[in-house]
Amino acid sequence: MSEEPQQRHLIIEGMKHCGKSTHGRALAHAFGWPFFDTDELIVEGFSRQLDKTLTIRDVFIMLGEEKFEAFEAQIVKGLYARLKNSDKRCVLALGGRPPCNPDLHPYLKSLGKVIYLRVPIPLLFRRSTRRGPVPFLDPTRAEAHFREICEAREANYMKLADVVINIDDVLIADAQKLVIDTIKTKLHDWLES
Repeated sequence: MSEEPQQRHLIIEGMKHCGKSTHGRALAHAFGWPFFDTDELIVEGFSRQLDKTLTIRDVFIMLGEEKFEAFEAQIVKGLYARLKNSDKRCVLALGGRPPCNPDLHPYLKSLGKVIYLRVPIPLLFRRSTRRGPVPFLDPTRAEAHFREICEAREANYMKLADVVINIDDVLIADAQKLVIDTIKTKLHDWLES
């Protein structure tokens, strides 16, 4: 990180299934900015390489936790290199793990404002498991394990966050309005700069 970036982008962080991609797309649309999603970039890269359709779960299972985290860090650093001096703003949705990697904190903070989408843990667990078991959870105690992970990540999310938005179990349209309105209010001066 040799040169100081312009801190022009919105970075969305939070736990699995908190709505980072959904709300990130809505923000990008509302502001007329491009949207990037680290999970989508990972999936696109591996799907193209293997010439088959994959999900982020598939990639995680293929790589294992350690290699997945290392690859995810490469994606974040690649986006940093691409966006650090861009005159155009964008919205970047992170996977749940990059904010927990202290080596990535300077990259993320220097790119822009970090928004933490905070959702109640029971709701996150229901969303996370609706498509089947989550590969990084202990199946014998999945809900308790998920809670432990959420609680452990909370400090990292809070440390990076410029804005925390609490989102309860509401309609997506209502949550999107809350996210957009909160950012317009809390980051008004930054958005105008």
